[in-house]
Amino acid sequence: MNSQDLQDMEAHSPAAIAESFLSFPGVRLLQPPTPSWWKWRARWESGSAFIEVGMTLFEDEAQSWGGSAITADCSLDDIEALWSHLQARHRGVWLHDPDCIIHTHDSLRHTTAG
Repeated sequence: MNSQDLQDMEAHSPAAIAESFLSFPGVRLLQPPTPSWWKWRARWESGSAFIEVGMTLFEDEAQSWGGSAITADCSLDDIEALWSHLQARHRGVWLHDPDCIIHTHDSLRHTTAG
């Protein structure tokens, strides 16, 4: 499924999502949400592996969390652990690739296996 085809989406505040990212063991804040949430950054590191996440907002009235760009050099298990951490705290959190294809844990493993 393409993420652009979703009709029924959960709204999450950027503050709640940021708190969840920062509660994942080993994540530290790089850039606070000032002057805007668009500048917010956090980073997880373990040895030479890392995951860096940002924040985007929907242009709705509440300025809901629109997603988080991920830059990473880590194992798939590391990405899945962070993703599962967010899913345990927030309904409707999913992972999509640059082509906006939504992944399950299984489809992500299948896609990256090749």
